[in-house]
Amino acid sequence: MFEDGPVRLDLLEIEPPDGARTEQVVVRLPRVAMGVVIDEQERVLLRWRHRLLSDTFGWELPASDVEPYEQPAVTAVRAVLADTGWRPASPMLRLMTCSSSADLVDQPHELFLAEGADYVGTGDRPPPRADWIPLATVPDLVRQGEITDCGSLVGLLYTLALRARRA
Repeated sequence: MFEDGPVRLDLLEIEPPDGARTEQVVVRLPRVAMGVVIDEQERVLLRWRHRLLSDTFGWELPASDVEPYEQPAVTAVRAVLADTGWRPASPMLRLMTCSSSADLVDQPHELFLAEGADYVGTGDRPPPRADWIPLATVPDLVRQGEITDCGSLVGLLYTLALRARRA
């Protein structure tokens, strides 16, 4: 139907269980890998980023499109390093895959978790705005509208739930 770089619109003919055939426009975007990095003080590494469409700033997990030649865990490491200047100190463990709108947008988000990181900088690029945020404050940041990205919300709230089960 329409394609421009990594964005593709498809018109699908679907037949739901009730049998009423219809057409549905679907947006297809590249797979994304996101990294949740937790340090020994139970803080999470987040980046502060401007969001173009809403013209707002907010905290979010480091993320990047998965290149065709790349494993998602490698993409998550690359995203954390590029977005924060920190390199995960442990292997990225897969948490889950989620999607922000399963019926309208085809863009799987692969979420990974690492324990600890080492600061290595960003080379000749200016350092991004990133910080270690206490994991316990995430619900307050969500309530205040400082974390709104669906992938970040799912990854952070899932990590909180996992940590609560361990305690």
